[in-house]
Amino acid sequence: LTVSVALLSAVLSAAAPTDVYLLIGQSNMAGRGDVSAEKVDSSRLLKWGDAGGWVEATEPLYRDGETAGAGPGMSFARAMADAEPKATVGLVCAAVGGTLLREWMPGETYYTNAVARCKAALAAGGKLRGILWHQGEHDAGDKRLADAYETKLGAVVDGFRRELGREVPFVAGGLGEYLSEHRNKNGEADIPYGREVSVATCRVMESTRRCAFVPSRDLLETIGDMLHFSTPSLREFGLRYYQAWKAISDETEALQLELDRTFAAGGGRVIVYPGRHLVGQLDLRSNVELHLEKGAVLEGKVGFEHYRVTTLPYSEGTWSAIVSAIGVTNVAITGEGEIFGNGTAWPQPEDYGGNQEGRRPRGVFFADCKNVRLSDFALRDSACWGVVFKCCENVDVRRLKIDNHANANNDGIDIEAKNVVIADCDIDVGDDAVCLKS
Repeated sequence: LTVSVALLSAVLSAAAPTDVYLLIGQSNMAGRGDVSAEKVDSSRLLKWGDAGGWVEATEPLYRDGETAGAGPGMSFARAMADAEPKATVGLVCAAVGGTLLREWMPGETYYTNAVARCKAALAAGGKLRGILWHQGEHDAGDKRLADAYETKLGAVVDGFRRELGREVPFVAGGLGEYLSEHRNKNGEADIPYGREVSVATCRVMESTRRCAFVPSRDLLETIGDMLHFSTPSLREFGLRYYQAWKAISDETEALQLELDRTFAAGGGRVIVYPGRHLVGQLDLRSNVELHLEKGAVLEGKVGFEHYRVTTLPYSEGTWSAIVSAIGVTNVAITGEGEIFGNGTAWPQPEDYGGNQEGRRPRGVFFADCKNVRLSDFALRDSACWGVVFKCCENVDVRRLKIDNHANANNDGIDIEAKNVVIADCDIDVGDDAVCLKS
């Protein structure tokens, strides 16, 4: 009786969260990690209890079986709460181990249960801010299921959004790279199509509005079964989910409007104030300076739909960038702020099943421009090249700090221009630091 009263008191005393996230899929989302390892601070974190009601978030978040343990949800929620000091984060977990994708199709049992748990939680307070998905290990054991995964996952995403909100961000993670080492009781490899399922997941996320893919790259430690991520791997995975969610959550229109207004008024300075500003492609205008104050971060969104692909008549390939300028004069990017490319959140070329160098956005791109000035800002973690000049004239680049190791083709500055000055720059990149082209 004492225990029952205590539990009832905990349910009744927990205030509703401000931000709610639904966690769905298979056992790696529910979690199979050791709950005693790398414990996460639970302040301002709640979970929707197995029997309903908001309670303090502890692991396991949802008992889908006797082996339920630590998952990616807690580190994701901790990162969200730390980024939003006034928020209380609520997790609604409905992931179930051993399930196939077809069991998550609209109308099926696990789909219906997840929607019902989420709606009940939202009725008690809070706003749904995102859906986190990790599933596919069982489908990866059968080539027919793996081949059908892309189409079926698209239907699952669409179903949850019809039920819970068309614009809710949806983030899905890749399967463990170790799955090919898994063996059945006869010692036979029985999950041979993990990469194919991950590629299919990536394609759905990259082709669907406000979706993001989370690579599992280098998360190789398991609980010993070559099937379930260990607690340290799951903590890191949760942080990657947070980064991916953050990258699809946008100030693009507001900043572009200011750039256009300043140009229409004859030119001037557009100031980006301290804080993180999530944007897709921004287009600079003639006689306009984009000034990044110290502490300001222009953070590039993840997803091809946020960037306009440009082709140039004199150049092979396609071009896109977080900050772009084509055919403009007297243009500048200045200040001690930062342009952050979110390069680690973008899949590597092999994740697409082929090279996508031309489609991944550069950090900054100028083509056919005159009188270009860049000074003092930092550029970090581009998805491809850092700063690019194509057929430009009178270019002055000073005191830039470029740190570019996040993805493939991470050049620092690529130059196809005349009358160029580069001075006092600190460039640390994974490919060419300064590349001269003709």
